[in-house]
Amino acid sequence: MQARSRHLERERDRFKAIADTTSDLLFRFDLEGQFTYVSSASERILGYEPEEMIGEPFTTFNTERSAERALAAFESILEGDDIDAVELELTTATGDTVVLEVNGTPETEDGEIVGVHGVGRDITQQKKSQRELELKNKAIDEAHVGITIADAQQPENPIVYANRGFEQITGYDPADVTGRSYRFLQGEQTDPTAVTKLRESIEACEPTVVELVNYRKDGVPFWNEVRVAPVKNEAGVVTHFLGIQNDVTGRRRQEHLVRVLNRVLRHNLRNDMQVITGLSHLLETDDDTTPAEIGSDIRNVGEESIELGERARELEDAASRDVKPSRLDPDSLLTEIASRYREQFPRVVIDTDVRTEKDICAGSEITGAVSELVENAVKHNTSREPRVEIELVDDGEWIVLSVEDNGPGIDEMEANVISHGEERDLEHGSGLGLWLVNWCVTRYGGSFDVHPKSGTGSCATIRLPAIEADQTVADASKRPTVLFW
Repeated sequence: MQARSRHLERERDRFKAIADTTSDLLFRFDLEGQFTYVSSASERILGYEPEEMIGEPFTTFNTERSAERALAAFESILEGDDIDAVELELTTATGDTVVLEVNGTPETEDGEIVGVHGVGRDITQQKKSQRELELKNKAIDEAHVGITIADAQQPENPIVYANRGFEQITGYDPADVTGRSYRFLQGEQTDPTAVTKLRESIEACEPTVVELVNYRKDGVPFWNEVRVAPVKNEAGVVTHFLGIQNDVTGRRRQEHLVRVLNRVLRHNLRNDMQVITGLSHLLETDDDTTPAEIGSDIRNVGEESIELGERARELEDAASRDVKPSRLDPDSLLTEIASRYREQFPRVVIDTDVRTEKDICAGSEITGAVSELVENAVKHNTSREPRVEIELVDDGEWIVLSVEDNGPGIDEMEANVISHGEERDLEHGSGLGLWLVNWCVTRYGGSFDVHPKSGTGSCATIRLPAIEADQTVADASKRPTVLFW
């Protein structure tokens, strides 16, 4: 009996030595949940000496948020179950919070549960690191730019990660692009020079920024600002490439618009000044033209210049507005516009015809664009019986709106400017109204065309996204398919 007692004493000493050297907190408490044993790790983890905790209920040290979970785990053990990896928050002697991962099991004597013993591992730093990682991952996933990681140690540098922002920009699900090279985004309008710069920088493992045309999954082109940076390991070897993609189509379109405005305004200003100079020369000569006639001509030129300046301001205002698609009722749109111009131009017959049950998915500035077309049709119509027909029809996913007149017809040069989307060296649009129409329409994914009719008159056609009664604006919205308008 004495030998058995000495053996048990040695075993207790051995257990205590192990318990005092381990970094984990070993504990035991009775059926009332009061500590009967706590290892010395309590001082390092909680700031309490073991003696301070013995005799205290374990709930004393749990945070309020964690107390209910701790009690549930305790009751589970008393019912004979083990608990595994239960995360509990405890309050330290200094008022801080630590997180323990607790494993516990019933302590039995003669088949009866007499208490609980277990171990708690301090995972506070691990949880902090996990939360930081989750925050970073969430921030990356929620970023409004595409973020990708490519493997620099495999041929073609395949993509190994893509965030949700990449899907928003390109339309490709991240799972669909894993293992593929970035080249799958390139297409017909992609500039080979930009591709070469990007490839050479990657081969040299140097950071770079390029802007090039890429293509979405639905085939729509967009201007992509691509930033690539090499990622090195501890040995300084480049193992991956971090890529950031940003859709800059709007900015590129606006830059192009500014160039257009500069060219058109310079061209028209030069022409107007030449006219004024010529008229002034007439005043200095003994010409038969009266000063009143010359003054009238000068006033007309000045008014045209003012009107052009106003149109330029309208175009700049339209370009600076955010793209805000909404649901526009076709009947209300045409009724309001037609009524206004019938009142202003009573001699012009204006007919409307709406043949669709769908709405238009576009911004409110479309009203101004359609008004511009109708005004051109009625204002410059010199026919003896001027007539304008406004027709709006259903074409599947699109609404097609056309404005036809029986006037003199649009100048072919002006129509070419609109059709080509840019001015040629010898072709300059005399006005900005049609540019305004094209800008407004294409920013909502639509298209615009204007051409002379056979015989007399012109036909202007707008295509805009249609939206069903049970469809959301987001689902019906189209991305711009024209890069430079």
